Amino acid sequence: MQAELSRVIEQVSKEKGIDRTIVVGAVESAMLSAAKKIVGPTMHLEAKYNPEVGEVELFKILTVVEEASLGLTGGYLLLNAAARPLEFHCTAPVKASRTQEILYGPTLKPYLYGEQLAETLVSKSKARPIVVLTDCPPVLAARSLIEIPLLLVLDGAAGFEAASGFALAKSRVTTAPAYAGDEQAVLAVWPHEADQFDLREPFDRIRQAIEEAQKGARQAA
Repeated sequence: MQAELSRVIEQVSKEKGIDRTIVVGAVESAMLSAAKKIVGPTMHLEAKYNPEVGEVELFKILTVVEEASLGLTGGYLLLNAAARPLEFHCTAPVKASRTQEILYGPTLKPYLYGEQLAETLVSKSKARPIVVLTDCPPVLAARSLIEIPLLLVLDGAAGFEAASGFALAKSRVTTAPAYAGDEQAVLAVWPHEADQFDLREPFDRIRQAIEEAQKGARQAA
């Protein structure tokens, strides 16, 4: 996708005799138009094309909220390099039956968090982000099901050493097992303007949005 978008920009610029910056501006405008159809025309959005990697910089924040009576609800927020929202989606609650708990045993969480929730949310995205970030270790099970690098934000993640992983923005993150190559893949395209970004903060936005959605569902019931 990266090479394809860059190639199209160069091709249109040469064939139509249009200045490259004008073509890039059109690409950014198209991304904004697509995003506004999803999140609404009143929200302030930005898109920035990165010529070094040939794509518009976006990254996705994905988490899972557990509520005793409802079960698990997955949510993701697609952000640009300025941490402004482009897309938000959440799943319907998923609750394992007692039979599933017995049959899946210790593999239940990776199955529910990774295959049932995370993969579904990633597939909903209208744009391809440069990375998916999560704060839920079981979500890493989705890495084998998607083509995008998936990283766990370690700050506060249970069962992980604070010094493990690698630095990204103001946090430390780690790759899914068997996907160590995601580290260099992400660092190579990570936008410099996002270096001061607190990677933990968007997870709170998602949780609050899911809580509001659940509150509205209870009131409507």
